[in-house]
Amino acid sequence: MMYLLKINSQSNHRFRKSTGGCAIRVSELVDAILQEQSVFRSFSHWKTLNEKCTAFCAPDTDLVPHWNLVYPSSVDARFNESDRQLIQSFYGERGRRPHLLTLGDDRKNCSVERLHYLVLRESLRMQVALPCLKVDDGFMARHDVDLEAFADVVGAVFNFDEDTRRFFLSKMELMSRIDGSQFWIVYSGKRPIGTASTFLTENGGRFLFNVAIVQDVQNRGLGKSMLQTVVDETPRPIYVSSPNAAMVETILPSLGFECLGVANIVPIDRYSFASLPQESCS
Repeated sequence: MMYLLKINSQSNHRFRKSTGGCAIRVSELVDAILQEQSVFRSFSHWKTLNEKCTAFCAPDTDLVPHWNLVYPSSVDARFNESDRQLIQSFYGERGRRPHLLTLGDDRKNCSVERLHYLVLRESLRMQVALPCLKVDDGFMARHDVDLEAFADVVGAVFNFDEDTRRFFLSKMELMSRIDGSQFWIVYSGKRPIGTASTFLTENGGRFLFNVAIVQDVQNRGLGKSMLQTVVDETPRPIYVSSPNAAMVETILPSLGFECLGVANIVPIDRYSFASLPQESCS
C-alpha cells in the first residue's frame, strides 16, 4: 500500500516562496519526491507506518541518512509523541537511526542535509553546448558496466566504509536486473574516475543517482560532460535530488534542469514532536 503526498491550496501558497534561490513549486516538488520513493521501493526495506508517513530503511548501514528516511504523506504532516514511538520502533528493530524529511524552510536549521529537487522536462532544450568528453583515453561505458568499479568510485567520493560499499554494491546489482536501469562509468585509461546511473520511476521517467567524480579530477568540467552524455541518452522527465551547491546552482541548470524546491533531512532526535509546528530544534 502506498500513500500519496496530499496537497491543498494553503500548502501550495505556504511553500511557493523562494528558498535558497529556488522558487518552490509544491505540487511538482511533491511529485519528484514520489518518483524518488518509487525507485527506493525497488531495493529498500520500506513500510507505510500510518496515514502520516512511510519509512525507508537500509538495514546494513547507518552511514547515509537518505537511506534511513521517513517521508511524510502530507506537506502539512506534523508528528506527535505516538508517531515518534512508532518510528523509533520500526528503526530500532533494525538497529538504525531514523531521519525525517521536511519541506521548504521547515526545520532547515535542524537538518544534516538540504536536498534540492530538480527536473529536466521533455520540452526543454539544452541551454549551452558542452564540450565532448575527453579525459586521456577516457570513455563512458553503459552496457555491461563493471559494478565493482562503479561501487568503488561512488564509495570513494562519498566516503563509504567497506560495509556500506558492499551494501551499496548489492543494491546496484539488484537494480541492474530491473528494466530501465542504466549505468555509466568514465575511465581515464583503465582507471574509473566518474559514475552516474538512472532508474525507472513509476510515471515512466527516470531518476538520476550516483553522480560521482573522484577528487583529483574534479573542477575540470568532467561532471558537465558526463551528465551531458547521460541526459542525451535518457528518456524524459529526468529527476534528481542533490545537496551539492555546484550541481544545483550551475551544472544542472546549464543542462536545462529546473529547481522544484528544497527538502531537509532531519535526525529524529532533533525534531520537536508536537501537534503544532515548532521552529526550534530539540
